[in-house]
Amino acid sequence: MTPTRRIPGVPAALLRLLPAGIEAPVAAAVLMLILAAIVLVFYGVIVTTHAFGTSGGSESPETLFRRGRIGESLARGARRVQDAVEEHGQISPESGSAYIALAQLQESSGDRAQALDLLDQAGLIADRLAQASPQEAALCYLDLAAVYLETGELSRAEKAAAHAADIAAKVGDPDLRIRALSLLGATLANADRSEISLRAFQQALALAEKLPHNTLPDRASLRLDAARAAILSKDGEQVRALLHRVRADLDGDQSPEAILAGLHASALEARMLAAENHSANAVELAHATLGVAGTLPADLQQRFARNAGPDLLEAMNLCAAQPAGARSALGFLERLDTFFGDVLPANHPLRIHTLKLLADLDSLSGNPKRSLAVNARLLAAQTPPISLDRAGNGFDSLMDRDDRLMQLLARLAAAEAPSQKIATLAFGSWLSRRVLFPPTGMPALPLSSQADDSAAVDEFVRLTAAMASARPDANVHGLNPVAARPAIQPASFSDEARTRLEALSQAIAERHEAWRPLLQWMLGRYDGYTSAVASLAATLPRDGGLLFFARIKTPPGAGHAKSEEPHIVAFLLTRPAQDGADSRIDIIDIGPVGSVEKVLRVWRSAGGEDSQPQGTDAVASGLAEVELYSRLWTPIRRAAPHLATIWIGPGDPPSRGLANLPFESLPTPEGRPLGVATSLKRLDRDALLDAMRTADQPAIVGLLGNEPDFSR
Repeated sequence: MTPTRRIPGVPAALLRLLPAGIEAPVAAAVLMLILAAIVLVFYGVIVTTHAFGTSGGSESPETLFRRGRIGESLARGARRVQDAVEEHGQISPESGSAYIALAQLQESSGDRAQALDLLDQAGLIADRLAQASPQEAALCYLDLAAVYLETGELSRAEKAAAHAADIAAKVGDPDLRIRALSLLGATLANADRSEISLRAFQQALALAEKLPHNTLPDRASLRLDAARAAILSKDGEQVRALLHRVRADLDGDQSPEAILAGLHASALEARMLAAENHSANAVELAHATLGVAGTLPADLQQRFARNAGPDLLEAMNLCAAQPAGARSALGFLERLDTFFGDVLPANHPLRIHTLKLLADLDSLSGNPKRSLAVNARLLAAQTPPISLDRAGNGFDSLMDRDDRLMQLLARLAAAEAPSQKIATLAFGSWLSRRVLFPPTGMPALPLSSQADDSAAVDEFVRLTAAMASARPDANVHGLNPVAARPAIQPASFSDEARTRLEALSQAIAERHEAWRPLLQWMLGRYDGYTSAVASLAATLPRDGGLLFFARIKTPPGAGHAKSEEPHIVAFLLTRPAQDGADSRIDIIDIGPVGSVEKVLRVWRSAGGEDSQPQGTDAVASGLAEVELYSRLWTPIRRAAPHLATIWIGPGDPPSRGLANLPFESLPTPEGRPLGVATSLKRLDRDALLDAMRTADQPAIVGLLGNEPDFSR
């Protein structure tokens, strides 16, 4: 470095980031701008930290993240990058590892774009290290491949793993090459290139056989992943050979690792049998395997669930596709659901996948109540489609993407006296996603001019994103490559994170009472929208109801004759006359869209929207009004005959015109116009939100209770 590049107090590592030849004063100014930008980026984080307490200084960013201290976690992760650059230089394995770790935190907190930028930085570091320090570059590529696999960036994961494998071969490091080939095999399997994936695992195994110090559990893990790839390649002979070797190697070994590997081999065998259409044998072996796993200590049960769970689920998925295996698969899935419920968090991807399979098979159960409960649990566990998913799509496509909500609504509309907990969940989900806060169902909180409030809201939004339902694992085939970088444990799995979210929401609500309804809707998924819907019911007058019309798709098996035709349903939220009584949700099937539109066409052609029809037009109009009242309002008033006032909400986009029709003149059986028999009032979205802000509001929902029980 030239004398002009020496700046007192500035680490040489940071100076090396600047272009060669830059003069000292300019370099100092540039560095001050960089440091100022870092301070501004994390200023809100620091303010939030002081406003809501700090953690011990020795905790890692990953520990802070798991505890729900997202802002502190990101700030400390950024500091770790800065420290690595200052101490070791930008082009160093330590800096590459710090960038990758920060990228994992950013991805887990919902900022995918920032995470990918950081991974690109780590990739550039690995590229630069490849010449001078190839072994360290390979380790950096390995970490990159593991994180790219975790995030579903399969082409990038393949490229990074291949680089690591090539470097390991050149430097003659068999251990490193085994790990790289394992990651490469996992990536290729998830990209549905199973034959090439199997070859990568076979190469790794061939190397492992030559290393006497390579542990048997590591070899078993390689063989189990190779067996998975062989199943995907439909190579049954290879699967049997690999599983036989696993069992032979571990014969007599009673260590926890050996026991888990043996059980995993049995789960893979069940998957193989199911792939070969031997569903009865597959289900029998799956039951036996789960029975043994249930006797293990709790920590080993959890490891079994994470490692072998994907294979048991895929085995049942294959059995369910066979006419002879669907019912027996349903029985095992119910048992597996209970097992996962004991050892995994509520929104773990394996539990969500189990619920999906159960929901798809629920018609076989012969128990409509249990079927509704399964569909409700699945809806509660999943986050709604994000706005990016919905961009550029029509409403029908949007309904397809919310198919679980549509299925639950259709079943509720066809059910007799369904659970109010399930009806509340379905109504709350629909209202949030379709009317109040489309397209994601997540309201935006206005920012206060006070720095403390702004920082608190920022941290609340970060933590809400971090605690969102765990995304289905990008590693869809469940491969567990040897020595892969561990994933960040989601904040949603931590009771402490829920405590923090509750504290943040309470603190914000105390400062801004008008925001309380918004906070309740943001947290609604944690209690099945019970508190949010209660806050909405509190806006109604005594003996009042709130009515919404909606269009839903009716999937096969939902109880309708023409199951594929969309239906119109009415949501009716009623507030009882007595204090302390619960509000009620009725989901009323008005009928197929085609039938409703036919009645409306007849009514309009008879001059139904004219204020004073004459002569024969008046007779035709009167008959059409009777038919329209019978179709729309008879089932609504039958559900709640005592209502003196009904507010009509805006409805979803396809049903908004229906909500605005002049219903007041329709004749009722008691001989009075509907507008006289019942006071009708129309509310748009803004009026509805204003009413929620001004009414007496229940307390913010407590988040630490058990997940809602939809079985009662």
